[in-house]
Amino acid sequence: LYFTVLKDEFWSEPLKMNLLNTSKSEASLTFDYNSNNFILSATTDSKTNSDLFFYFDSKARINVTFNLNPEISNGYLYLKSDSISFSSNIFSLPIDSDDTYNFKFVVDNYFIKDTILKIDKSVDIFVNLDEVKSGSRVVLKNLIFKQSSTDLNDESLPYLNDLLHLFRSNSNIQITIEGHTDNRGDFKSNIKLSKERSETIKNFLVINGIKKSQIKVKGLGPTKPRFNNESENLRKLNRRVEIFIN
Repeated sequence: LYFTVLKDEFWSEPLKMNLLNTSKSEASLTFDYNSNNFILSATTDSKTNSDLFFYFDSKARINVTFNLNPEISNGYLYLKSDSISFSSNIFSLPIDSDDTYNFKFVVDNYFIKDTILKIDKSVDIFVNLDEVKSGSRVVLKNLIFKQSSTDLNDESLPYLNDLLHLFRSNSNIQITIEGHTDNRGDFKSNIKLSKERSETIKNFLVINGIKKSQIKVKGLGPTKPRFNNESENLRKLNRRVEIFIN
């Protein structure tokens, strides 16, 4: 069973309910806005009048309304293992329970937005997606390299496929991949290493069908840090890759 909830004139996206399996014969199921539970009418013998029961489904407790860029009309939200389509820049989603969630927004002609949010109550959240257009730039925050290496951290590998999204709406797009390092080590070696990191990303794209002529690479080494290099956690963030749309 799936359910959707009306809030502020917007229906939430359909969400699968918890399993409902009782010893009774169910006649109807209705959402109760006062309790955020379901009212279940059921009978034990299928002949007598139904009795009413409250059926609790935890996914109905918290309602999150997302407000995206006004010009966005459709796309997908990925939450855990679910892919949820939306057809408006404003849409609601019932959330299981108080927790920290990873939301991924995928919209054609926009950079994928991956964000982690703590949800502990019903709330409206404004999410700004960056358009993929000439002159735009994005830091690939989820692609982090190991120190002094062209190897990505293991947790970064699943995000490589997100780069292919850039080419789905515009197969002729031209990009520049800029590699960066922290400030430790020899300067010339860092310039070389940062270019090799850019080449690592380029090779992945080429292997997956993107033309070499669409991709330029740069190695900027430690010359353009986004953070100071006073701790390993900050140095790790400087070992990054950025994508620039030509």
